[in-house]
Amino acid sequence: MNNAVPEHWAPSASAPVAAGHIGWLLALPAAIALWFVPGRMSASVSRSTWAVTVFVHMASLWTAASLLAATVMLSTQQGLIDHLHATDLQPLDLLRIPSATLVSGLFMATENSGDIYAALGVILAIHGVTWLLGFLLMPFIAAGERGRRLYFRSVKLVLWSTTCLVPPAALVLLAHLADLDNLLDEVGLGPGFTKFAFVIAALAWWTNVVLRLGTRYAGPPEGPGWEPNVPRCNGCGYALTGLPLDGRCPECNHAVHASLPQTRQSPSWTQATRWSARPRAYIRTARAILRERDFFRTLAVYEAPQAATRFAICTCFVAGLVGALGSIPILVGEIRSYWVHEMVFSFGLTFVTIALALSLLCFVGLALMALRACRLGQLDPRPTTVATCYASVLLLGTMLLVTLCQWAAHVVSYLHLFPGSVYIRGWGPLPHQVIFGMVISLLPLAALIWGLVRLRRALTDVRYASA
Repeated sequence: MNNAVPEHWAPSASAPVAAGHIGWLLALPAAIALWFVPGRMSASVSRSTWAVTVFVHMASLWTAASLLAATVMLSTQQGLIDHLHATDLQPLDLLRIPSATLVSGLFMATENSGDIYAALGVILAIHGVTWLLGFLLMPFIAAGERGRRLYFRSVKLVLWSTTCLVPPAALVLLAHLADLDNLLDEVGLGPGFTKFAFVIAALAWWTNVVLRLGTRYAGPPEGPGWEPNVPRCNGCGYALTGLPLDGRCPECNHAVHASLPQTRQSPSWTQATRWSARPRAYIRTARAILRERDFFRTLAVYEAPQAATRFAICTCFVAGLVGALGSIPILVGEIRSYWVHEMVFSFGLTFVTIALALSLLCFVGLALMALRACRLGQLDPRPTTVATCYASVLLLGTMLLVTLCQWAAHVVSYLHLFPGSVYIRGWGPLPHQVIFGMVISLLPLAALIWGLVRLRRALTDVRYASA
């Protein structure tokens, strides 16, 4: 019957793309091509063998460590740069210097057992972080496959993404050879600005590469995304197969037409294709999330998951900036004794570091919540991940209240408001300013609890989504 709910909806996952394997001969060209077109290389990279993947990963780490070791050697041994300039070195000699420096450093480290254990600890920590990143990136690159296959594909993409360490390490070495730090110091940027800028740029570049590597899936069509999608009521999950389209759910009396795929639409953020239109689309989407109670009930959770991830990244960055504003009074108090150009550099460096740390903390929290919502790979993580990404805008209220509370506590302390103390049994004398700080700290806590409640409701609204 045309006016009845069909037995199954179309599968939510798209067909896997066709891609070839990356063999040993193409490993190096593929690693270089990954720097420029990670989206096009994503399918081929995910289909590469583990032997090739580990080889590229270890070669990338060795090259980056060699370049950094050469930078450290040149910075600690004065006059060596002039000696290299005066020596007629061949191109192959220049290529051998970083690796020879790293080998010499490792050989010298074998003379002390403590250095050996430290080196082993660093190696284990790097690979532990790699597997942990693969776990955290699972919900953001899911294509509909099962949890086990998704996890190993995520780890493989993270291993390939370590090739992004080589260009920043090479740029750091070239900047040191060009004496770029002294040139920037003359204009008031201070020492270490080059390395800090390279670290920030490398982190942003790696994030872009690893997320674009997960945009295409070339594995077998096996998993929740390709299984028959039974029509269910958005309110209670009751199977609506065979019910009239103008009827109601017999369990919760929810309208059947409200659970149809065409009732779910993409937000304004996904429709903004130009960079100039994205700020307005972001504000419009954030306003809809905060004001419309049925936003997640009408959200298309299987369309443009990469756009939802970009929305979450932008939100985490804005939340980090808002949270870092609360550290301004502390930073200003610490750098009063510096000169003007040193004060500006120290303030900017610390402020950006705090903002990035808070942004990273917010993104890790979103990843953990998305993993918890999909039961760690037992369900298709795309609906819950998309809902979690758009619900990340609720973090802005918490961060704003945290910043306002920090400024209020600073004003109270600077103006010496609320003098005196009160005696509390079991605690002793407690200053009024401490009590004021404890009371206003309840505001961000209340905002966080409100955000978690809204997130839980959003996950409930998309649990049985069919589009």
